[in-house]
Amino acid sequence: AVVSTQSTGELVLCGLNIIDRVDWRRNTQYVNFAERDDMIVWFWEILDGYTQEELFTLLKFITGYSRVPHGGFAQFASISSSGPIKISRGNGTEENLPKSSVCFNLLLLPVYSSKEMLRDRLHTAMTYASVGFDQC
Repeated sequence: AVVSTQSTGELVLCGLNIIDRVDWRRNTQYVNFAERDDMIVWFWEILDGYTQEELFTLLKFITGYSRVPHGGFAQFASISSSGPIKISRGNGTEENLPKSSVCFNLLLLPVYSSKEMLRDRLHTAMTYASVGFDQC
């Protein structure tokens, strides 16, 4: 027997209450980055250390959604015209914070010189999310 902590109705209406990092990574596209670039490697290493609460905060910063759609991250491509989650090289210097455009499920990352700097800037951006949101 399958034991579920989330009712079917809640799952369909509200989405998943656990973030699967492997699913997120598998369903993320890169713009002006390659999966093997330091910035992308560091990004996933940082997320590997995040709590579920921090992951949901970052998800909301990037997509505007507070939960993962039923069916996982692949569903972002089909639930709206925003498409899948994308990480793109952002403009600016390493002094700039990452930005997001929730209309496009897009995270814009300036190039940082270290994983620690990326961690710090990403944490600041997602904690003070109103700074990074583009208007639709």
